Amino acid sequence: PNKTTMTMTMKMLLLLLGVGLWVYGFMGPVFVASASASASPSGSPSGSPPVQSSLLSRALSIKHVSVHYYKDLHQIPELLFDLHETSAYIQKELTLLGIPFEANIAKTGIVAYIGKDSSVKQEAIVLRADMDALPVTEETNLPFKSKNEGKGHMCGHDAHMSGLLTAARLLLEDAKAGRFPKNYYAKLMFQPAEEGGAGARVMRDKHDILHDAVAAFGVHVGPGFGKGQPYPTGNAFFRHGPMLAAAGEFDITVTGHGTHGAAPHSGVDPIVCGAAIVQSLQQIVSRRTDPLDAAVVTVGTFHSGVAHNVIPSTATLSGTFRALKHETFERLEANIESVARHAAAAHDCKMDIHFHHDTAYPPTVLDEGATAAVRGAAEKLLAGYSTVGEMTAPIMGAEDFSFIAESVPSTFVFVGTANATLENAAFINHHPRFVVDPEALPVAAALHVSAFYALSSAHQEGTLGEGSNPSSNGGKERKDEL
Repeated sequence: PNKTTMTMTMKMLLLLLGVGLWVYGFMGPVFVASASASASPSGSPSGSPPVQSSLLSRALSIKHVSVHYYKDLHQIPELLFDLHETSAYIQKELTLLGIPFEANIAKTGIVAYIGKDSSVKQEAIVLRADMDALPVTEETNLPFKSKNEGKGHMCGHDAHMSGLLTAARLLLEDAKAGRFPKNYYAKLMFQPAEEGGAGARVMRDKHDILHDAVAAFGVHVGPGFGKGQPYPTGNAFFRHGPMLAAAGEFDITVTGHGTHGAAPHSGVDPIVCGAAIVQSLQQIVSRRTDPLDAAVVTVGTFHSGVAHNVIPSTATLSGTFRALKHETFERLEANIESVARHAAAAHDCKMDIHFHHDTAYPPTVLDEGATAAVRGAAEKLLAGYSTVGEMTAPIMGAEDFSFIAESVPSTFVFVGTANATLENAAFINHHPRFVVDPEALPVAAALHVSAFYALSSAHQEGTLGEGSNPSSNGGKERKDEL
């Protein structure tokens, strides 16, 4: 009996030991992450940044918070600078976290401060999220779809705000734990009017928010652009140099002489003239631009006439033009005006053209040092979880983060949302059925935090550039004083 009892006791001890090892193996990383999140600095005068793997664990542990932000903001899309409900929501959340901020910048923009200490000379790392939606009616079946008719977050700016708000929580924890680099603080830029309003330029030029900034970082979510490179959920894609195009818009009014449709010889037809202008504009790229120099000229609208048997007096056209280089962009504008004027003269019509200089965007050109630093940190952050890759080519879409990148060394990342198991996952940004995979939200948040530490270190080490066009003031000034 004693031998049997001893045998049973040994089996029980071995069983308990096995269970203990299993629990430690399963829960150990959680305990380590928790300890890392609350640890004090190890005596370093500049603080000790969090371990990248534990940073991702922290972001994933509050994914429900990121999703909550995303769903709330998705339901209240607003346009351009008129983001009163959106701005109020962000201000409320920042107040609940105890994060100081300034509001009503560029009408509804917000700048928040984490780790700022007025007793110490500090420089800012800017983390930016755009806030505005699109004038697009949402066609998803989401239970939290847009409540605002004719407006929808179909470009992912709701996810951008969610990512930065979540990052604010993580950064605040680090600041309170003494992990911030001593001479740097995080400046959170919640920006209105990315979708055509050049809100970043207004915040930069009218409100001087980059006055103490030494670097900047931004995130964009999406499944990929068109039929090109797909972006699977949670993967991060970087590129230095030109990433996105410069973009401008034009309006053309052609004036002829209206007449009866049965007597075209007695008038001057502005429709025929307008059609000739459309045809001629296509030759700017095919015959006046180096084939190796990316450029786009697109006519998006053509309006004329109200009756089938009347030749009208006027026709109006509008379009966009894009390029990856400043000089190519300027040449496109000059060519558009010249081609349209000569085509109109050839058809005995008068032509007036207007370029929207106040909302033109420069190319988004990203600093090599900033990109290398943030990409290197991202590779450690996402190791074993998702992939960090290189964008295979620039995109001819435009971003007003370009105004920030002109002034300070900056980098930008695309976070993938493509998930074949998710309804509507195949639809790209700006489509009325575009959706964001919620699994991408913690990655966006963690990348913001990781970028803060990477950029502050890179600046301290002197490996950053100067911005793509540091002397720029954003070109022609806006007439409004937002």
